[in-house]
Amino acid sequence: MIIYINKKKKYHIMKSFIDLGVIDLLHGWVLDVLYKFKRIDNTIVKELDETDFKPKIITRGGNNEIWACFLPWGFSYEKAKKYNLLPPKGNLIVYPGVWCLGNPDPKKSKKLMIRLSKDLQSKAKKMKKTGGLNILGISIGGWPAYHAANSLAKDGLVKNFVNIFPGDKLSDCLWEGDFTWFVRIEAKRRGFSQEGFRELLKGFEPIENIDNLPPNKVYILLATHDRAIPAKNGLKLIEALEKDGKHPKIKKYLGYGHCTATFKLGKELKSCKSYLDIWK
Repeated sequence: MIIYINKKKKYHIMKSFIDLGVIDLLHGWVLDVLYKFKRIDNTIVKELDETDFKPKIITRGGNNEIWACFLPWGFSYEKAKKYNLLPPKGNLIVYPGVWCLGNPDPKKSKKLMIRLSKDLQSKAKKMKKTGGLNILGISIGGWPAYHAANSLAKDGLVKNFVNIFPGDKLSDCLWEGDFTWFVRIEAKRRGFSQEGFRELLKGFEPIENIDNLPPNKVYILLATHDRAIPAKNGLKLIEALEKDGKHPKIKKYLGYGHCTATFKLGKELKSCKSYLDIWK
């Protein structure tokens, strides 16, 4: 969320500070108001029905590591680069955070998630001689990331798996998170319920796609006051990973919400040589 003071200056209010999730609540409220006053019908709601996407292939140099990155909701490669959310080195396959992943029609959400996952699987299987790839899922990007990683790990093609702001089930996060009030309104208008979401997405949720992930190679970053992907849902996923013997490495941003934690992550990554340095 940006406050525009004039045409030449703009000030971000989502700075990196301990906000206990208040900024998340305000951000969700603004989206809800804009939706109710039909100010985002031709932007967010329209985009929710679009499924076209193209991953960017980027060479950042420094090493030969391969990173497949699934970005947050509404984030393009350019925006992720601006906020310093991408791996600092290596060869990147960057999937944009297309709005349709949070579609009010769960059938469309699942269709796109599978498309994203299969696109990466197809690319990864052509890279068998590279020693595997690193998979990064940020926010809602964790959904296709888990599905793709769990499939590829069966063939030993996953080197490291990184999940920023985890959630156990997309169905529950969409219905309980503060960024997606307007999605729930639209979903109810179309005749869907939370239970209906759960049923239609069964088998495709992150918590249901962890069996094959490599032990000791899973890295999780949790904002303890996340209200976009509720922290309680992230804790459920962490618990499932631990029970399944994955021994995930956990980093917590204590007191941070989703928005301010995103800025904090970007600041930390500026001084990191590798994405995994965050967990050292």
